[in-house]
Amino acid sequence: MDVDEPGIFMSAKFEEVDELEVNLTFQKEELEALRSIYGEDFTVEDEFIPTFSIVVGGSELEGREATLVVSYSSKYPLFAPPIYHLSIPWLRGVEKQEIYTALGTVHLENHGRSIVYDLVEKLRELLTAKYHNFSESANTTNPNNDNSEGYPLEVSSNLPHFVTGEPLTDRKSTFQAHVVALTHPDQIKLLLGELVKHKRIAAATHNMYAYRIFNTETKIWWQDCDDDGETHAGSRLLHLLQILDCQNVLIVVSRWFGGIMLHGDRFKHINNVARKILESEGFITTSSKRSR
Repeated sequence: MDVDEPGIFMSAKFEEVDELEVNLTFQKEELEALRSIYGEDFTVEDEFIPTFSIVVGGSELEGREATLVVSYSSKYPLFAPPIYHLSIPWLRGVEKQEIYTALGTVHLENHGRSIVYDLVEKLRELLTAKYHNFSESANTTNPNNDNSEGYPLEVSSNLPHFVTGEPLTDRKSTFQAHVVALTHPDQIKLLLGELVKHKRIAAATHNMYAYRIFNTETKIWWQDCDDDGETHAGSRLLHLLQILDCQNVLIVVSRWFGGIMLHGDRFKHINNVARKILESEGFITTSSKRSR
């Protein structure tokens, strides 16, 4: 019996390696197919952590667009869905969450399969239906009773306070992160409003942000981001929160442009200042640190 046990152990190891190779093969084949199908609407965002975006909409929705940003993990597609998030500026919180919920069923119905094409086409179907039902009146809310994210209005007048990190300067551009714990999406507008009361922050060229909140009752993640003019910066911040498994947090990064283009380095600086303050304020778990 003792003689056989090493063989069993090695067999399990080989199975694990084989499964990783199968996943990588599926991912490569899916990427090639998606690039061919979606053409100019397909963009590779990060080759190291396979991340790409696909734009849906445009002319078919009279100029309205949505962007699906997808990242692969080593467990996709055999054991887990891809990590994804949406940017749909023309939809409010409840309507956007309905889309997230509907997309979640795609994985449940196709467990173990490559599903990004199905996600994109399901998103297209949902957006078309939303667009035909879309009206300005549906987006009109009482500013004193805004419950656009679908949470009960239990926002305390005693808002939590942002913690601001150390600034990082490169070629006259300065980056600085601000982080705060929160429990309701209803708090976000109020918190951002408080943050920009600081004249220096209000004067920043960009104040990009992302948030990630877990609703313990519905077991649904509420998450979104905003680039504030720094294209793809918000989605990269949200991706950072996802891969570090941060929850109940709003992260804002201010950038004061110094007149010199930084190209890809700007994203490195945004991630670095954000990660540093997330870690110092305890939003990164020990397991998340080990996984990175």
